[in-house]
Amino acid sequence: MNEEADFKAEANRREADWRQYGLAVDVLTDFVFQRLSDKSASDYKPSELFSEEAIAAILKQGIKTIDANRNGHRMAWFGSDGGGSGSLEDGPKLAKVFRDWASSGCIEFQEASGDGVSYARLIKR
Repeated sequence: MNEEADFKAEANRREADWRQYGLAVDVLTDFVFQRLSDKSASDYKPSELFSEEAIAAILKQGIKTIDANRNGHRMAWFGSDGGGSGSLEDGPKLAKVFRDWASSGCIEFQEASGDGVSYARLIKR
């Protein structure tokens, strides 16, 4: 397989695990900021990687992370293996991906400033 096919297969595996095991949406958002923030996310449209339901979940969780990090807060999680907290870098990485997707016309994204709330939604074609 080539790198692009491997990349898309990994996205598909993550979504399948998210659905089958009822995992937190972090399994998807982690993939997005870890794997897409160092690439041009506009090369990978969200609809090529995930279903509309998964994209909506990624955008919703991503906005929470972006706004929390912008305000100096880390996202935390708790599960059967304990818990933890994300990095303050997660939000800026997700915002970069969302800006790339918005510039390619895949999503609408408005990053807030001050006390405002950011906004993102999938543009259906």
